[in-house]
Amino acid sequence: NGSETEVLLPNNTSSKYNNLGQILGIHTKAAKTIFDGGNVFLGKKDDGENFLIIGETVLNATSANVRYEKPVIEDDFEKMLKELMSPISLKNSEFEIEIVNEGTGEKSFGTINYNSDEALNRIAKDFNVKKENICVLPQVDYHIDLFIRPIGYPYVLVNDIETAEELETSIFGDLIDGKAKEDKKIQTEKAIKALEEAGFIPIKVPG
Repeated sequence: NGSETEVLLPNNTSSKYNNLGQILGIHTKAAKTIFDGGNVFLGKKDDGENFLIIGETVLNATSANVRYEKPVIEDDFEKMLKELMSPISLKNSEFEIEIVNEGTGEKSFGTINYNSDEALNRIAKDFNVKKENICVLPQVDYHIDLFIRPIGYPYVLVNDIETAEELETSIFGDLIDGKAKEDKKIQTEKAIKALEEAGFIPIKVPG
């Protein structure tokens, strides 16, 4: 349509992002979403609307950044993610964190409410997608591109954990403990359910 291509960059004050658009001769936009490229898939539905599939750490980190309300630099990013120990309830935006009493050094666990609704608003704006067209998947792997691959709406390839494990075991031996395998299977089934609820058709394939 003749419009200029816009490249979405992390909201990052690191020097490597400074003046990047000017150097490369492209139009850039600093995102308010905290994301890695391998943890997002942007595409179009049959009706022409955009859809977005993200890993839950994108929502978690962006929700935390809403609370921090400042650009995240690389050193702070790792520190911030450590505060998000594990999500208790994604829908209720509650996260379990370790709390350390500075006086006594005593450790305890508590929950903090992050504004995931505002985070979804920011994600939707950054990626030009309606909030209802955002599908959040459990983090089965470090990045979602390690276990899913959209191949044309509404089809999404999903790693068949059991078949993949059989292939891996036949080649490398049993390298993963039983609990880790079971956890991965459970998370994969949750991912498949989330995709189905969002209108996608998951197709299991090994690999």
